[in-house]
This record gives sequence, C-alpha cells and structure tokens, in this order.
Amino acid sequence: MDKNDFDSVMQEITAGLTGDAAKDVPYLMQQAQAYKESDFAQEIARACGRLVFDALPDDKKAEFDRLLKNRNLGITAVLDEAQYNIYRKRFDVAKKILTAAVEKVEAINFYQDDAVSEYHTFNSPIEEILYRHLNNPEKDLRQAPEPFANLYLILGCVLFELEEFDAAEAALKKAARWNPINPDITFEHAEIFKKRDDMAEFYKFTTDVFPRAYTSEHVARCFRNLGYYFVEKQLWKVAAACYLLSTHYAQHKQAQSELWYIQQKAGKDFSLPSIEEIKHYAEEYNFPLGADEDVIGIAIEFGRQMAQDGQPEPAKYFLGIAYDLTKNETIKDWLDELDA
Repeated sequence: MDKNDFDSVMQEITAGLTGDAAKDVPYLMQQAQAYKESDFAQEIARACGRLVFDALPDDKKAEFDRLLKNRNLGITAVLDEAQYNIYRKRFDVAKKILTAAVEKVEAINFYQDDAVSEYHTFNSPIEEILYRHLNNPEKDLRQAPEPFANLYLILGCVLFELEEFDAAEAALKKAARWNPINPDITFEHAEIFKKRDDMAEFYKFTTDVFPRAYTSEHVARCFRNLGYYFVEKQLWKVAAACYLLSTHYAQHKQAQSELWYIQQKAGKDFSLPSIEEIKHYAEEYNFPLGADEDVIGIAIEFGRQMAQDGQPEPAKYFLGIAYDLTKNETIKDWLDELDA
C-alpha cells in the first residue's frame, strides 16, 4: 500500500462521518480496528485518533487534555532541575537526571515517524517554516508535545563539559533529529569539532547554520566561529573581516578581544580590512556577508500576510525577526503601525 492508498482509505473513513460525536467516535474506533492488519495500520489508527479528538465536544477535549498532561513524561521539569545543577556546576548530577529521562523516553518510544507523518519539537513558528522551506517534506509535520530536542541538547552540553565528546555528539545528533533547524544544536556540535582540532568540520557546521539563522545573535556567532577558523589558519585579514561582520549583528566581548589579538599577532603594519576587502574575502572563501536573504524574505512575507489578515501579534512576531536581522527602517515603520 502506498500513500495514495492511505489517502483513499482516510477519504472513505471521513466520508462516513456524520457530525454526531455519539455516532462518530465509535465508528472511528471500529475503523481503526478494521485496518489493524493494513500496511498503514499505525498511520490509520493515529489519523482516526485525531479525528476522534476533533469529534469530541469542547468539555471532553479539555478533559482529554488534562489526562494527557497527567500522563506526560515531565521533561520540562527535568530540564529545569538539570539547568539548576548546571548553574551550580554540578555536571555529574545533571547528567544523571538527564540520562534517566532519556532512558524513559527511549523505552516508551512515543512519537516516532511513520509512513505519513514526521514528528519534531520545534521551538518557534519560524523554525517549522524554515524546515518546510529548506527540506520540502512530503510527510505531514506534527509537533511532539514535549521538548525532546532540548532534552538531548542539554544532555549534549553537559557531556561536553564532562569532556565525554563522543557521547555528547551522539546526544546532539538525536537533538538534531527532533529539531533540525535550531542553530544552538549545530553550534554545540561544532564546538566538539573545535575540541578535536577538526577545523574542516568546524567550518562546515558553522556555514551550515547561515540558512537557518533567524536571530542576530545566531548570525553574529556564525561570524565569530568563522573568525576563529581563520585565526587558526593565520589568515589575519580574513579573520578580522569575520569578527567585524560579527560586531555588526551583536556586540560581544569575544569579537573585540579577538580583533585586538589579531592586531597584536599580525604586526604593526596591520590594518583592519575595508568594506571592499571584506566583500572580496567573502567571495574568495565562500561565506556570506550577512543574514540569509531567504530567512529575511520569509519573515517579511509572513509578517505582511498576517498584518493583512488582521493578526497583529503574529505579524509583529515575524516582522520582529526581519527587523532584528536587518535594522531596516521600513520594517520598523511597519512594526510601529502595528503597535499603534
């Protein structure tokens, strides 16, 4: 059975719905049972389950939500406890807390991809939109209800601090499976390659972030990473160009101190690169000059559309992303209009 067959089955099932929950709920449960030997048994059962939820009256939906919350895995509470121990530098304790949660998650094995759906834990609307833009997924995207990506990310950070780099990398790969967009996951992964002195992978992972960097801090860190890479290569002018680009997006002490270090190492005749030189280095070494144009364009497009649809808060969210990346005065005017 291919996906077209699945779609045909679901069309037949939905055609039998009456709009009467008392009839539709038992009917959907019967349909799920009827297809339990199908190649798409899991997918049909899940789809029927969603239809059952849709058919419930509002008070029953609220009750169902409460039941789900009571049965959740408590990942948010685990992360809060782990973060407290990280703050206290008790990395061994944080590791135990997070590892226990991971074992529980993996034993239950909820929310695995199937033939028609893929599950992620995106942190924000822009992440899901960028995922669709960059990957063109053929399956339906569904948001798992608990922050699995953050669980593996924080575990990866803890393992990094404990210098268990192979285990940290394994955790970060799982984090990226749950959230392939989050730049923080990739940045943390890049740090492992820095520790291993694998500058080629460090560079690759850094440049991979640009098409999904949706805050000025993300872009600034990309350029700081590139600056570090070129310092290691002793390409002082190129490194300085990257740190200057970084300071355009965020003022960070590391960038300023690295620029001072470069001037000391490169000698008294060294001068900071001009704008034209920066453009030349970007072209020669194949790195961008700033935030990704597609990210900016997507944020503007969604923001303007939301504004036209009379949804000011989502409009401000998307236009805020675009303004953060560009500091464009026209976008600022749009935001001011929405506030007014």
